[in-house]
Amino acid sequence: MRLRDRYARLSFWNKLGVWGAAASLVGLTFALLLFVVDRTNPLSSPPVVSSVPSQVQDRYQALLFSATKELENDRIYSDSLRRLLRDPHLAMPFGSLRSDQTLELLKYHYTEITQESYGEEKHLYDLALKLQDAGASLSHLQRREELLSWNSHHELTVDDVSFLCGFLNWYVGVQAQDVLGPKQRSALSNLSRNFVPEAEVSHLEMRYFVLEGKPINDYLVYLGIID
Repeated sequence: MRLRDRYARLSFWNKLGVWGAAASLVGLTFALLLFVVDRTNPLSSPPVVSSVPSQVQDRYQALLFSATKELENDRIYSDSLRRLLRDPHLAMPFGSLRSDQTLELLKYHYTEITQESYGEEKHLYDLALKLQDAGASLSHLQRREELLSWNSHHELTVDDVSFLCGFLNWYVGVQAQDVLGPKQRSALSNLSRNFVPEAEVSHLEMRYFVLEGKPINDYLVYLGIID
């Protein structure tokens, strides 16, 4: 299922309510009937064994969860840097941008992450490396004045970095919501397609994630650009 379809399906199921529960009950009854027929049919095929070893799938799900949480934390930290640029009374936030789990996920499970992509697989790993480079560069800054200088001279602005964190979080998070179990999903943040509320778009300062000279705010729009 394409990422766009997964995102749409997540929104769809959240809106079903009682009708969805009733439909599920009907479906379950029909499935049980088919199961009984299949079990009594001498021509029925033997069960298909998954080609993916369970330990590999477990490792994939564990990395998918940890990478999503890592990107959530990156998004929160980068947002604090954005606020610091706009408010001189704030102090440098504690923490840093991390990408270890994200890069490990993409290194060992790139096929799973990108198997239903439209073309973004050519860019996804490079975007994660760009986040790693930005995090390493920002980690040396200790004062707001240094952050202001970085924001003026680096390839990415702080808003660009925060958008990148949000996009990767959204991309990996949609798949996590589709693959992980209920307990792990409940520990993840809600996903939004938009980087910031529409009222704040005019205040963004971005050099890298732009379209026709204007900041990109919709992650799905950017996905359409790179696929």
